[in-house]
Amino acid sequence: MLAAGQFPRDLLPDVRAQIKSWSDSPNAPLALKHASAKIRPYIKPLKLAGPPPGAGMSILLVDDLLSTGTTLRTAADILRSSGCAGTVDGLCLLSPVGRLS
Repeated sequence: MLAAGQFPRDLLPDVRAQIKSWSDSPNAPLALKHASAKIRPYIKPLKLAGPPPGAGMSILLVDDLLSTGTTLRTAADILRSSGCAGTVDGLCLLSPVGRLS
């Protein structure tokens, strides 16, 4: 999910280092928390599989831990752009609770 031209030029060394790190351990579990914090906002870790739920729904996203908020923010953006979400709220079990803006 790393697209060419997606990153600012000053982050390219970090991106290359991250890709090398992942390619050096191809069988290791891949999680966004293993990515450099500088490049996490540019990686979209999710995509909607299948048709979205009905339009205008209130949706609660639950995550185990909030680090940068990328996973919850990406999920909320996907749901909003699909037209299904009237409101999207996020809950982290091991982090402060807040409204996704």
